[in-house]
Amino acid sequence: MKLTNYLKDKFVHLILFFCLLISIEIVLILFDTVYTLQIFIHFLLILFAIIIILYDFNRKKSFYNDMKNKLDFLDDKFLIIEMLERPTFIEGKYLYDSLVVICKSMNDKIEEYVRTSNELKRYIETWVHEIKIPIFALKLLIHNHHDTASRKLKSQLIKIDSYVEQVLYYIRSEVPQNDYIIGQYSLKKIVDSSINANKDSLILNHFSIIEEIEDTIVLTDEKWLSFMISQIINNAIKYANKNNHQITFSTKQLEKKVKLIIEDNGIGIIAEDLPRVFEKSFTGYNGRTYKASTGMGLYLCKSLCLELGHNIEIESVKNKFTRIIITVQK
Repeated sequence: MKLTNYLKDKFVHLILFFCLLISIEIVLILFDTVYTLQIFIHFLLILFAIIIILYDFNRKKSFYNDMKNKLDFLDDKFLIIEMLERPTFIEGKYLYDSLVVICKSMNDKIEEYVRTSNELKRYIETWVHEIKIPIFALKLLIHNHHDTASRKLKSQLIKIDSYVEQVLYYIRSEVPQNDYIIGQYSLKKIVDSSINANKDSLILNHFSIIEEIEDTIVLTDEKWLSFMISQIINNAIKYANKNNHQITFSTKQLEKKVKLIIEDNGIGIIAEDLPRVFEKSFTGYNGRTYKASTGMGLYLCKSLCLELGHNIEIESVKNKFTRIIITVQK
């Protein structure tokens, strides 16, 4: 708050005070007051006016500057009232009391939203677990059937199961601290487990796997990293080329980290889409062309990597390869 702005706000008051000085001067002249007394009276009036203005300006400046600084500091602006003291001047009191009512209303709305959101998350998690039961039952029913119709049905069931998993992990990624546990795990075992979990899809789509994994102990959450690898495998299947389907798993050792490199020889990604592939619901050229993308798989991988302290990168050349690199702490 600047003094010039304060004086502009008090412009009418200053004009009235100036008119008061003129009126007093006229009265003093009419009563034939000595000139030195006139000067002394005007000096006292102006001095008192300056003292009042500076006092009022300083207490308002202190409050408004404090409020501005704390607003700049806060991420959640609606919490400002918790950090302010009630001011002593009347306008500030009205503002403070209004902020109390506004912030209380906002907090009530947030609490209601959080409660509704948590109920929805719990319902979706329950639904996901329930829907997995009939999916698993259907898989068992067709497990020993090898005709064309059964293979097609199995392929569609695998897709359904993958999308259901996406829903579950999307919900969990909203409140990740409740679900993941960082521990020491064998990277090779996690990769092997992920390949095994997707073996039906890989077999049905005639994929060959090349595994060049060094057995390294990494700091991660086994379940979440396995989910990310499965999403990358599903993308490789979804965007495979017409023949010679292949996924290569390899590692590159760093001093305190290890890079897990997953590369397929599919249709690749155009250069313009690469900077945006981790955005939520971004489908890009491939999604528009093949109508098979939700834009959620890589977004979830990126979100989970951020929560776990991992890093994820992507490299691709159209019609040649897509290479995804996940960097994990040892």
